Parts: sequence; structure tokens; C-alpha cells
Amino acid sequence: MKDDFERGLSPEEATARIREIAKGVYRLELAKSVSAVLGKQLIMSDILHVLENGEVTTSAEKSSMPGIFKYVMECGTPNHPNSNLRLSVIISKAAWIKVCTIL
Repeated sequence: MKDDFERGLSPEEATARIREIAKGVYRLELAKSVSAVLGKQLIMSDILHVLENGEVTTSAEKSSMPGIFKYVMECGTPNHPNSNLRLSVIISKAAWIKVCTIL
């Protein structure tokens, strides 16, 4: 029987897992394209705010690696209160989050 990570989490499960990871001690990795906009259009606290408070709004999407899924998480941030910041993220069973893209 496949575990949750092999089949992809539901939006509710992914939201809970990402928030759980983000509120603890974890490894955060940013894709190069995300790192490029930090300090220009976005600050790190915006990303952290979305990870800690956002909602996963769509079903899991298969990534290019087998058994790995991407989730779109979004919410408004204190620095951008009039619009939602959307992030495509990958999570692992361990305390690890990778922000792949800003949507």
C-alpha cells in the first residue's frame, strides 16, 4: 500500500504538513529563480508567511521526479495585503521544503 507521500497529499493534508514543517526547525531550499527575486520584489518574510499561514489550493501535481509532488500554497502577506502570493513547493517526509517557483 502506498503511503501519503507516494500518492500525493490532499490539499488539506498538504496544508497541515507544510504548516507543521514551517512552524518548526526545517531546511528551506529556494530555486534559483526564487532567489533571484528576493530583495527586489519579495522579501524572505513573505515566503515564510505563506508557508506558515497559507492554504494549498489545488491537488498534488507530479514533479519530474517519481514519487515527488508539488503543491501550490497561497495567501496574502503583510507586505502585499491586496493580493495573494502563490508558491509552488515540494515537501519531504523529513523537515524539508523547497520553494520551486513564485506563481
